[in-house]
Amino acid sequence: VTPSKRVEVALRGFAAARPQLGDSLFVIVGRRAEFDESVIEALGITPQVRMPGSVPMEEFLTYLIAVDVVVNLRYPYGGESSGTLMRALGAGKACLVSKMPMWADFPDDVTGAMPVGEGEVEALAAALTQLKSHPEERVAMGERARRYARLECSLERSVDAYLALARQTAPSANADQLKAMTAAL
Repeated sequence: VTPSKRVEVALRGFAAARPQLGDSLFVIVGRRAEFDESVIEALGITPQVRMPGSVPMEEFLTYLIAVDVVVNLRYPYGGESSGTLMRALGAGKACLVSKMPMWADFPDDVTGAMPVGEGEVEALAAALTQLKSHPEERVAMGERARRYARLECSLERSVDAYLALARQTAPSANADQLKAMTAAL
């Protein structure tokens, strides 16, 4: 849980939406690095926040399956991808992400893109409220996420993309060299 994951922004959005969220909980899973936990108390949401810390993968996946919405914000952007986001899409979860280049390839109906900076907290609060008050919309978003992950983010699709890049990068490679690249992938 690093500053670039914008946990404080996510907590502020949750706190702003709190009156409409009923008995919802906010769960922060992961090792806490450079995160000021006092913001939770300051926002008055201590009873609604759970922080199990760093957990084994099996337990992490249990949390992932249990949640209704995954908030996966990032800024600044370092070109990285998010293993949590890929797992959440594959699990069919409604995902709210930062409107950043790294996630621009996701169709608009697969993830909810939150602005970064001005209006971010308000947009997140509105999205959380919408997904809570319209569970059918949340489920449909999750199904679109699952379908997208299955069709576009599979290991086979990734290998094909790397192989296409290798062919483009080394167009004169012979069949044996391409076979070696494929085996390496």
